[in-house]
This record gives sequence, structure tokens and C-alpha cells, in this order.
Amino acid sequence: MRLSRLSLSLVALVVVGTTACAGEDEGADADVGASDEAMTTTRGIHELEMKPVPIPAGFPKAWSQPDSDGWFDERGKCGPTAVANALLLYGRDGVSPNLAYEEGVQWVVGSRPIDLERYLDREQADLRCSVVYPEDGPAFLRAAVASGRPVMTWFRTEGLTSHWVTVAGIRGANVSEKVVVMSWGRYYEIPMYRFAEAWKSVYGFHNPAVACAATTARVGKKPF
Repeated sequence: MRLSRLSLSLVALVVVGTTACAGEDEGADADVGASDEAMTTTRGIHELEMKPVPIPAGFPKAWSQPDSDGWFDERGKCGPTAVANALLLYGRDGVSPNLAYEEGVQWVVGSRPIDLERYLDREQADLRCSVVYPEDGPAFLRAAVASGRPVMTWFRTEGLTSHWVTVAGIRGANVSEKVVVMSWGRYYEIPMYRFAEAWKSVYGFHNPAVACAATTARVGKKPF
């Protein structure tokens, strides 16, 4: 559920580094593509730019995102959902988004990278997860996926809103390169250049993400 523009604007005046989880709006995929050099702004991703795709072979069904909590739906649950989806890729299906939320993946508004890191460090310590701010976002994602590591990423959506997803794979190359993410109970493709554009600056954070040192055989499989 999306936070209203008015309530989110009021909250944004007094807090920094927050996230109001974006909601799903299924529709046609935007026909876009460009090279890494085109990543020069922070224009957020519209839901219509996220193209639903079938569940990749051998991958689990993604968790649905629960409704937000709070007086103004300010306690979005995309952060807990990204954590739960990442754990699915590691073969750990006992953590639902609501459980991750109840156990600490939350803040005053949405979830910050540190909230995800603290929870994973406490509850899934063997995965060795930490907040990262890679200088070159696309290069980091390619290397992480190639080595078998999913990445929980936080990017800008419309207006002041933002969203957490779990990167499960990458398809294609150059102008046709797509990031495959888990969100809203499904898998989606997003053009790499648009993903990087919306990810590069989120409330002052540069390419905010949470990644684990542990690897999983599901991520990085060829072909994907």
C-alpha cells in the first residue's frame, strides 16, 4: 500500500533516510534501454517499468508484500519482504515478511539499510550480511549475481517514495540488460540503466543495499 503524498511529504520534513514502500500497479512495460553512461539522474522507477516475468526455473515463489502499518501507512513492509525473499534464495523459507517485520526490520518510516543488517546479523549471522554502498552499482550487481549472492536493494520510485526489492539475477547485456527482482509476490524485469538510475541516490544514500558473504546455488545459475 502506498503512503499518501501529503502524509509522506510531512514525514519527509522531519526524518532522513526513510522509505515508504511502493505499491504494485500492473501494466505494460516501458520500452527503455541505454548504456551505463546514461545513468546521470535520480529519476525514480514507475511500477509500469517493472515487467512481470515467470518464476525462473528452480527458483521459489516470491513472498507477497503485507499491507503497511501505522496511522498513515508509513510503516511499509517492503524491507522485511526483501529480507524474506533473500532468505528464500538461501533455502530458508521459515521467515515471512511479517515475522521479519516483527523481529526488527522496521523503523519510524519503513526500513533503513541498517535495520536489515542488524536483523540479519542477529538472526542469520552465518550468512554474514552487511550494508554496502558500492561506487559502481551495475558492476557490483553483476559481480554479486555471478558469485551466487542475491542483493537486497533500495531504490527511488515516484515522488518521495522508495522501495526495497531482492535482486535474484541479471539477463541480457548492454542495452538489453535487465535486472530480475523479487517483489510483491512475483518476479520482475527492470532495465539495468533505469534500475541504476533510481538506485544511485536514495535520500542521500549512494546505491544503498544489503548483501551477504554467503553464496547460494540458486543465484548465478546459467542460463537464467
